[in-house]
Amino acid sequence: MFACLKELVLGLTETEFLRIGGCGGLPSLCHNGAGWLARSRCLRNMEILNCSKLVSMGTDMGGQKEELQQMETLCSLEHLRIKHCERLEKLTATMYNLTSLRELEIVKCPKLVSFSHDNLPPTLKRLVVKDCEDLQCLLDEDGININRRSFPSHLIIERCRSLASLSSTDSVHNNTCLEFIFIGRCGKIQCLPDGLDKLSHLHQIHIECSRNLVLISGLPPTGLRLLRLSWCRKLQALPNDFHCLTCLQELEISNCPCLVHFPEKGFPTNLTSLTISKPEILEGLIHWGFHKLTSHRMLTNNGGYSDEVMFHMKGNP
Repeated sequence: MFACLKELVLGLTETEFLRIGGCGGLPSLCHNGAGWLARSRCLRNMEILNCSKLVSMGTDMGGQKEELQQMETLCSLEHLRIKHCERLEKLTATMYNLTSLRELEIVKCPKLVSFSHDNLPPTLKRLVVKDCEDLQCLLDEDGININRRSFPSHLIIERCRSLASLSSTDSVHNNTCLEFIFIGRCGKIQCLPDGLDKLSHLHQIHIECSRNLVLISGLPPTGLRLLRLSWCRKLQALPNDFHCLTCLQELEISNCPCLVHFPEKGFPTNLTSLTISKPEILEGLIHWGFHKLTSHRMLTNNGGYSDEVMFHMKGNP
């Protein structure tokens, strides 16, 4: 089966999209020499599906020279999707040689435990990880390191039930590339990592259905424009310095039953849109002074006094 695949690829010299599915004899993208991908320099998109013996993507840096060269032949690859590869355990260091890769999506690979910063090419813009049951931390060892410039700007993680942290150090470094974080249905996460306050380009954070998330803190005071928290059933409080998020424009807090206290020093005054589902928070907002939201256009209370109550600032239809 794998021999037939090699012969096929050798004949597709100008192919831009390649889907490999159900190839049970493929243990690695680099396998049996560099020849089978050597002519694929036009390849832009690749999908690898249901390859039951695939254990790794690439080879270790100490691997054979021809296998390292094989990864380099994929210099044009921009999008890589790996799905339903039940034995995939790791992305090796040679992934760093995919110098055009912009988007990496890994779905339903239950044995994948973590990534390392030297697995991710410096060009990567979007990393999507879904339904990887054994994924424990996103970045192993050194956390997210700006010096490598190898962490994407958009991070999406969904339904990874063993995920406890974004990095093994529980912190992120000065990675100014990270702009967007979405974490959904990752039940073991209890808090966000330290260092987010130093990510000046982090504009959006979405967290939903994280049932053990207790607190959020250390949010970037300049840059964060949107924060959405939904179905975080143990979330107890917003950070004390919440009012310092001077760039925050859109805030949504819904179905967080333990979050009942309004921040002591109030909300950021530049909010233009506020959605809440707790009457206690709404009452705190009114007591604090709704008029202080000088840029406010709309408030939606979708779980308190009525199904949906909208308030518009005078002069803003």
